[in-house]
Amino acid sequence: MHANWVWSNSDLYFSRDKYFNHKEYVLGDSAFSALSVQVPAFKKDHNANFNEEKTYFNTKLAQE
Repeated sequence: MHANWVWSNSDLYFSRDKYFNHKEYVLGDSAFSALSVQVPAFKKDHNANFNEEKTYFNTKLAQE
């Protein structure tokens, strides 16, 4: 199953206030959608290049 589908159909997703406070979040790859508690990697368009900050963020995220 696709990880974003599992996430968007989970109790964590539907009851985010129950599991996360305002300073907590989870990290995900670029397949995930951005939410207040979900921080995905930046998605690269076919014709776009990332700036240095987005490249740095995705590199660090991949190392975790």
